Amino acid sequence: MKKKIAQWLLRLAKRLDPQKEFILADQYEPKALGIGYHITKNDVREYRKHNPEIKSHREGLKRLIEDQKKEIGTNIFAAIYKNDLIDYNVKKTLWVADVTGRLYVYTPKVEESAEE
Repeated sequence: MKKKIAQWLLRLAKRLDPQKEFILADQYEPKALGIGYHITKNDVREYRKHNPEIKSHREGLKRLIEDQKKEIGTNIFAAIYKNDLIDYNVKKTLWVADVTGRLYVYTPKVEESAEE
């Protein structure tokens, strides 16, 4: 039903403004873009050396993760960061933390041709 309504609205829009090109949603597919940093125990040690106010490993890891989140946001795009479109994920194991950020976008579908 939603698809029929969308097609009807598209036809109506084409009648109202025939010079404008309209793009169908079926021509796009969702994908995720992302960037990630691997934080090891030695990285936390180095971070604590440069910041003497940090007393424990846990606090250093927490602050380093926060800094990495900020850096991920600035690396992708500042405007996207402001609109809060980045999905952050933190995965901790014993002495390692992985901080990732993902941005979900729609890209044009590429038709794969059968090569002989």
